[in-house]
Amino acid sequence: MKNKLKQIAEQMIREDGLINLSRAGLCERVGIPNGSFTHHAGCCFTEFVKDLPAGSTNYVSKKRTNPKMRKKQLLKLMGEYCKQNPDATRQELADHCGVSLSLINYYFGTMTQLRRAISRL
Repeated sequence: MKNKLKQIAEQMIREDGLINLSRAGLCERVGIPNGSFTHHAGCCFTEFVKDLPAGSTNYVSKKRTNPKMRKKQLLKLMGEYCKQNPDATRQELADHCGVSLSLINYYFGTMTQLRRAISRL
């Protein structure tokens, strides 16, 4: 059952983005009661999401979402990218996250502010 949960979760992430993945939605899609997720997955939902392959979570949905959650998700993705590419530009970061440069500028302002936010991770 855990493998089926992972497959469906990865499919849901590709469709709507990680930020829109919820335990209730996943349980409904798999056909199990929401309260029995821990029993079927063998861990809590947070741990389950952390165990998903890195490639399936490298996506930011373009659907409207909570701004604080969006900013947090962008920071995580940009932090991972900056570890490998320390001289990355804002455009490269935006391309990596799959969002517009305007959104990066909106949340983080100048490049100095952006680097400071990433360094706080």
